[in-house]
Order: sequence, then structure tokens, then C-alpha cells
Amino acid sequence: MERLAELNKELQSRHGISLQMRVGVNTGEVVADAQGSGGQRLVSGDPVNVAARLQAEAEPDTILAGERTYHAARQSILFGEPVDFQLKGKPQPVKARRVLGRKPEATRGLPGLTTRLIGRTAELQAMSSLLDDVLEARKPRLVTVLGPAGVGKSRLVEELVRSVVQLHPETHVLRGRCLAAGHGITYWALGEILRAACTIRLTDSTSVAVEKLRAAVPDQRTLEALAATAGIAVPGSRLSGMAPQEVADELSWAWPRFASQTGQLTV
Repeated sequence: MERLAELNKELQSRHGISLQMRVGVNTGEVVADAQGSGGQRLVSGDPVNVAARLQAEAEPDTILAGERTYHAARQSILFGEPVDFQLKGKPQPVKARRVLGRKPEATRGLPGLTTRLIGRTAELQAMSSLLDDVLEARKPRLVTVLGPAGVGKSRLVEELVRSVVQLHPETHVLRGRCLAAGHGITYWALGEILRAACTIRLTDSTSVAVEKLRAAVPDQRTLEALAATAGIAVPGSRLSGMAPQEVADELSWAWPRFASQTGQLTV
């Protein structure tokens, strides 16, 4: 929606026209055509009908989400207060919420239900010792936490970060996520960390993103390598004429340099 607003502003200034979009999102069980035609599947069911009704009720350039969608996404997305809508074909009002944007930091678990971390003292002490080594030697370290799903890897990292921030309030924590599937996501986690460190938004134009990056990373060689991890095209970049292995070497050189210079704790 932010990108749409920027496009509208550009269209308005250049051509005197604007576009408006309404979005309705709902969650539930649907029936899908197993075969499909032309690579597309026909999806039907009550959630689809409700989503279409919510789209019609939404204000221009806004998103309305059903209550089940809200419960599924509330850890990562900011929502407004619930509003009752009397939708066609529904005898009872349907609750929906306006999507306000992404949360600065996603949370996990059920709201209001937290317990004390038990049985991870050795792991916390090991990571804390590595942090002390980083502070003393002024060199970055990499910690990899491995384990089956649900064993508590994220909770362990959260406990470490919480204790670090308490001991060192000046610490700046940056987070990057690895997506499960998709194209061009090899360096997605590093790209998220870089964008957060340089306050680069996904809706920023290439020129704006490069200027923000240049303000934080004056060295051109480092800048070009970091930009490649976030998919930011730098005009005249040396990396465009390099072999894949040479590009990988540049990235391996640039990121420790960036982490060392910024002095930021990245998770």
C-alpha cells in the first residue's frame, strides 16, 4: 500500500491522475480445482465470498482483514480495532479490522503466555562468553543455533538479546529472516539486516536506497558488495562484470568489514 501511495503521487504530479485500491483478506477452508486451467485454479468457499465482501466495504487504499486472519497474523502485522460489518448473505455481523502496517519486530507465541526459560544455562553462558570475546577483541563472531523445530531456538536467541540489551543499553539489534521458498532469496536475511541498518524501505527508489547506503558506507567497494545482497542496483558496480565466485568473495569480504565498522549486534 505504501508503494501504491508513491505511485499515485508520481502519477498525480506527471499526468494529473491517481489509482485507488481496496483489498479484502480472509482466512478459512476453501475448495480448489485440482487440475486448473492455464496454470490457475478456481477457489471457492465462504472465506472467498467474505473476502470479496470485505473488499467492497474497504475504504480506498486500505486493507480489511477478517477476524481469523487477524489472529493468524497479529504477531507480525498491526491492526486497528474490530468493526462489525453487515455483509450480504450473512445473518450475523462479521468482524473485520483495518491493516495498519507491519510491526517493527515480529513476536512469537500466544500473547500473555510466557514462562521462564529452563535448561538452557550452558548455551546462554557459551553465547555470552562469545559476546565478551567480541567486545574485547573488537572482531565479529558467528553463532549458529541448530535443533529440531519447536525445541526453543528462537527463545534462546531472544533471551540472549534481552540480557545483552540490559547489560549494554547502547546495543543496536538487527534481524534478518531466511525465507522458506522463493526466487532470489539467497541473501534475503543479509538484505533485511542491511536495510534496517541503513533505514532503507522496500518502497524506496534505487537512487534513494543507494544514497542511504552511501551515507552509512562511504567505501565504494564495500557499498557495492553490500548492495548486491539486498538487490540494490548500484550504477557502474564492479560486481556486474565479475564471475559468480568473485562476487561471493566480495560479499564474504564486505560483510565482516561492515559489521566491524558499525559495531552493531546482528541477530
